[in-house]
Amino acid sequence: MVSPETLIQQPNLSNFVAFPSPILWLKIQRLKASKDPKTRLRMVEEVAAGDDAHACETLIETIHDEDSEVRAAIVRALGRLKDARAVKPLIGTLRDRKTEIRCAACDSLRTLGDTSALDAIVTLLEDDDHGVRWHAAGALSALGWKPTNSHEMMLRAVATGQYEQAIISDAEKAVDVLARVLADTTAPRRHAAASSLGKTGDSRAVKPLEKALQDDDSHVRVSAIEALALIGNPQSATLLLNLLKDDNHLVRAAAVDTLGRLGDERVIEHIGGKLLKDESWDVRKLSVEALGKVRSDKATQLLWQALKDADHDIRTTAAQSLGQIPDSRSIAPLVLSLKDENSSVRQAAKASLRQIDRQWEISPGAESVLADLEASVRDKEYWVAQSAADTLAKINDMRQRAKEAETTADPSQQRAEAAIRILVDTLGDDDRDFRQAAAEALGRFNDFRVVTPLVNALDDTDTWVGRAAALALNHLNWEPSAQDMHRAERIKTLMLQT
Repeated sequence: MVSPETLIQQPNLSNFVAFPSPILWLKIQRLKASKDPKTRLRMVEEVAAGDDAHACETLIETIHDEDSEVRAAIVRALGRLKDARAVKPLIGTLRDRKTEIRCAACDSLRTLGDTSALDAIVTLLEDDDHGVRWHAAGALSALGWKPTNSHEMMLRAVATGQYEQAIISDAEKAVDVLARVLADTTAPRRHAAASSLGKTGDSRAVKPLEKALQDDDSHVRVSAIEALALIGNPQSATLLLNLLKDDNHLVRAAAVDTLGRLGDERVIEHIGGKLLKDESWDVRKLSVEALGKVRSDKATQLLWQALKDADHDIRTTAAQSLGQIPDSRSIAPLVLSLKDENSSVRQAAKASLRQIDRQWEISPGAESVLADLEASVRDKEYWVAQSAADTLAKINDMRQRAKEAETTADPSQQRAEAAIRILVDTLGDDDRDFRQAAAEALGRFNDFRVVTPLVNALDDTDTWVGRAAALALNHLNWEPSAQDMHRAERIKTLMLQT
């Protein structure tokens, strides 16, 4: 049996708390009392390096140091110590005004692996700083967190830079979040945020995208332009016109392309004034494509000019664009392009001639350039001479056939042909009622020559004229080719219009 005296001589060591060593005690005092931030910062590292039971307590006590660099060092040190007592104070630092401390707190809580911090970290997915959002997403992933709704899925996607996934998750709420990312010049991949805003198709995205047109980063400007093209807001055109003079050729190219898509005729003046002579190939090419979309008399004339560009890709694009504009005046310059030294230009010109007039060979336009073709037969360039000779042979053959047909044609057929010519010309009338009536009437002719003008009328500025053309083509059992997705989609849209 142990006597009372023995108990006094042998105290219970389990209740005994050891004091820090003299050296550690001195460091703790300097950390708490020094007025020099650099000294305190050094003491944080030295106290944490000791791996003493008192280190965690001391760092928790000093976690609200007035110096942000010291606070950040304390937060990081608490993570390295892996002491569960640090979880609650670290959660408190998630609200620190300094971004680097909020980032460090996320990392330390991630290291500690305590899921009780999840709710507090989730709130940081909406932090104003992209770095904090990224660190928060990383910590949540490491702690096994899963989004519980579409909004949280969207926030996580934005935090990790998966902007397209964000609009898939919650497009409506993603607009405001992505707009903040776009405005944050320190955020990474802002051009991708701009692109995703365009894919939302939301009118609320227009303002932040228009502001981004003045961004210092040319990649952001290009993406903002392309995004506005997707939204299709005509009011943005005035701002885009200013970018046609941008120092970056990719910005100029994107701007002229978008203005063409918007159908803004003001772009024609800029294209004719400078862009067709731009030193950048892509600016010239997209300018030519824009002319084909805008469709005006001046645009047509500029496309004739582009048929003489030194670059064969530009000439090809010009020939293709002229095929989209049903103007018989284009036959002459396109016929001359049939003797181009480049085969792609010749093929494009041939296709466009068929779109404008199925019987272009016997048109006045073709006849007007016979002398030029005859002169080119003697050209020193083999393909020019050969192509000119082939074109002349085709024209002469068709003219001969036409003469033979005239002698055998019956009066009723001649009247039908005259009616078709009048109705085709009426498709270009200024009055939309006349154009609509002409499209409806052409659908009653069982003649392949009415197909091309009706196909062109699908893109009439008045949707009711386009619908009349679609109905006429349907009556004629005409269908676009499998590759012509644009025409197929256009006809479907027009047919459904009520």
